[in-house]
Amino acid sequence: MQAVIFAALHGWGTPWGFADLTVFGLVTGVLAVRTGGLEAGIALHVCNNLLSCVLAAAYGELTIDETAADLPWQFALVDMAMLLAYGAAVLWLTRRHPPSTAEVTPPVDEARLPVMW
Repeated sequence: MQAVIFAALHGWGTPWGFADLTVFGLVTGVLAVRTGGLEAGIALHVCNNLLSCVLAAAYGELTIDETAADLPWQFALVDMAMLLAYGAAVLWLTRRHPPSTAEVTPPVDEARLPVMW
């Protein structure tokens, strides 16, 4: 459900663009649950947006108001394959090196503790 909401917040656009955004939301959602944090999804989102901006600048299309929801089917298929590959790579790395779930307790300032007689 969160993946469809993520896609809808980016606009309806083409069916292929909407499907791509839904896959993006699914991958980031699965990664958040399986890794126990948002870091992998945030990294994917930042890299995706950065690459999009760099490519748009390279082709002189920074003034175009299209969104990821407007992707043609060719770009959507390539992007979905890359999203799934990223997700698989992160899950593989997570299995090999499980994330630490230990809680870090702040150091105790013994000078502020009450004196017990």
